[in-house]
Amino acid sequence: MDLFAGAGAPLCQEAARRGWACIPIDILHNKASDLRDDRIFDGLLKLSHSGAVAFANASPPCCEYSIVKQFDGGPPPCRSWECLAGFPSNNDEAQERVRSSHLLLSRAVMLLHAVYQSGNHVSLEQPRNSMAWAEPVTQAFLLEIAADVIQVAACSYGSSYAKYWAFATSWRPLQQLQSTCQHAAGHHDAFHGKRDAAGQFVSRHTAVFPPMLCNAFMEAISPLFPQNSHATDFTSLDQALSALPIRPLNDFPTGQQDGGGIYSQPDWTSPPAGSKDTFRQLRQDMWGFFKEHKLFDRLRKHVSQSSQEPLIQQHELPALRSIWEDWFRAQGFTDSVSWEVAPDQPYCLQALELLSKALDDRDVELWKDLQAGVPTGVDGDISMSNCFLPTPAHFDPEDFDVAKLLQSLMQVLRSDPCTKRDLQALIGLLHWILQLSPELLPWLCCLYHDMSRPLGTNFSLHAGAWQQLADTLTDDLHFRKSPPGSTIPPGSKLLSARHVEIKCKADLRLVRATGKRVWIRVADASSSKRRISTVSRQFIMFWVHFCMRPQMPRCLSLPPLDFQYSLAADACAKGNDIGIGGWVELPNQPIVWFSEWFTVQDFRALGLPMKDDANLDITAYETLAQLALLIAFISITPTGRLRVCIPSWSDNSGTESLTNKLFTVHTPLCFFAQKLATRSWQSGISLDCTHIAGCHNDRADFLSRWKGDLQELPSRFILDHRVRCPLTVLWEGERDVRIFPPDANLLWQPPVSSFNAHSV
Repeated sequence: MDLFAGAGAPLCQEAARRGWACIPIDILHNKASDLRDDRIFDGLLKLSHSGAVAFANASPPCCEYSIVKQFDGGPPPCRSWECLAGFPSNNDEAQERVRSSHLLLSRAVMLLHAVYQSGNHVSLEQPRNSMAWAEPVTQAFLLEIAADVIQVAACSYGSSYAKYWAFATSWRPLQQLQSTCQHAAGHHDAFHGKRDAAGQFVSRHTAVFPPMLCNAFMEAISPLFPQNSHATDFTSLDQALSALPIRPLNDFPTGQQDGGGIYSQPDWTSPPAGSKDTFRQLRQDMWGFFKEHKLFDRLRKHVSQSSQEPLIQQHELPALRSIWEDWFRAQGFTDSVSWEVAPDQPYCLQALELLSKALDDRDVELWKDLQAGVPTGVDGDISMSNCFLPTPAHFDPEDFDVAKLLQSLMQVLRSDPCTKRDLQALIGLLHWILQLSPELLPWLCCLYHDMSRPLGTNFSLHAGAWQQLADTLTDDLHFRKSPPGSTIPPGSKLLSARHVEIKCKADLRLVRATGKRVWIRVADASSSKRRISTVSRQFIMFWVHFCMRPQMPRCLSLPPLDFQYSLAADACAKGNDIGIGGWVELPNQPIVWFSEWFTVQDFRALGLPMKDDANLDITAYETLAQLALLIAFISITPTGRLRVCIPSWSDNSGTESLTNKLFTVHTPLCFFAQKLATRSWQSGISLDCTHIAGCHNDRADFLSRWKGDLQELPSRFILDHRVRCPLTVLWEGERDVRIFPPDANLLWQPPVSSFNAHSV
């Protein structure tokens, strides 16, 4: 599939000549191929997510992103490197060009992202120094696919212009296209600001790929397509969509909805964390009304007799309505409540509309529509409910509202200590976002744990009060009453005394009594201050990074992967040194393997509290080996493109349990488990770890102890198929965006994935 294929669709022409089914998408080629049309975009997104597109290329219009406009004689620019969103001085027409060009670019990237997620390969083409490369949506895409950015000189493929293209691709063989102009300055035809005989800018002609480049491009991606000696015609979008298999209604997975949309929370036994208990007073008043009128007994009688009479009698309605009216006034509504029932309706629709407003219901149009008559959609569109996710066509990554979550995350991070209210609000928001990633839900326990631990406060006790301290404490060290002469609130917890940690009442004898005042540290339960633990901080940083990247629509039902494979990992630790190793084996394929060595200091540099003797933390390092195993598997099935659970082997029982639960509160093991959980969610790949006896895990054991001597390396482990797993990859999740050739002259900076927690 070639997006923005051009009027002549040269890449598709070459593909069709080779007998490959190809879909050119361009308004210049077909007026019904406008990506700004929501219907067209929805169809393309469906096709892209289907897995049927083996390779997709996109060449979005670079006109409004071109630096050529900065030269004299060219059309006036509407943006710059510093003002990608448009100049403040832009008029409406110029700003519309900014908006339209960004829409086309972002939709092209979304489609490429969908193809990549579905297990296939992509490339994005722009002039080498197009400002489109600096757009956040493009930068995030380059990281997502770990792109090779390949510079191609036009003169290397038969063009007479001084032109460079750049292809950002996930398909490594396209590296062979890289080239640099070897001609002297002034050798090529100049085109800046010049027009042809038809009055068009000559720069438009330079966007057309020459035949030599098309042939080389198709030759590079030919392994992705079956050989066919017969030329074919172009395939239209409608033909491609009609060829997709229709999923049976009873096919798994199936979904269930309660009808309330994505914001519905069926369990309201208690309000969700961080939300206001709006009905608190109303519940109390209604409960009193029910008891006063013995409605529970009446309800049982109605049910047993199958009575058709109303449960609440007519003379009781004024008292019940009065309760509701008092509640509405408490919510700030000053107008009287209308209990009118329209002749053609069985409900008090105006009162229900008022209730909807009081609860900030997103469906603001429902009650108006019902009062006017139930809409059928025949003579007009049914009003939007605002309760469901927007269609992909209405999904704008710039407008996706993660600002509230990001603001809450930053508020907690920057406030040291933070308030309990801020922490509750963050937990509530994370409960919502974690519907996307149930694998990470257990890590909310860390935040709940922080919320239940108020900060310690210092108090001093005179010698007499210290002698009576044990009598004021419960067995779990909570104060049942204030010690004599102190203001310690009852319910607070004793933490330490004279820098001696107190874990039970017997530990009080460890504190030396000198006759002077004794300083103790107490956690006051009434305090609103909370301190974030290190493991919670890292979890929060993960979501900060998530929020700061442009958001893309993701298909939750991707093509399954079904093949036979074996994989195992192991770790060894001795003194200050740690080794990890493992392998992934597919039928009739060379083994993909890894082997790395680290020191305890490497992990301490990351802020991890590792012990001097690495063997005492062997379960943590075994978990690290499982993380490396996941990365090795991802290297042959790139991340974000699968939804599979792969069986792995480990000879460490603790690691087996941890890998399957993906949660622990024990330090430092919790940090390794958190990394494994987040990487599992990001990749869509989970590990089903099974124990294997150490004597049968000899290959992984060898790799974990291998020191790099090639003569000792068994022939089954080919050096070219080794996956390097440095800590920047294991811990930071770093992906490299590589430039070919390395000395390419770029005016933009390739993205870097590492997120420095200390910069917050």
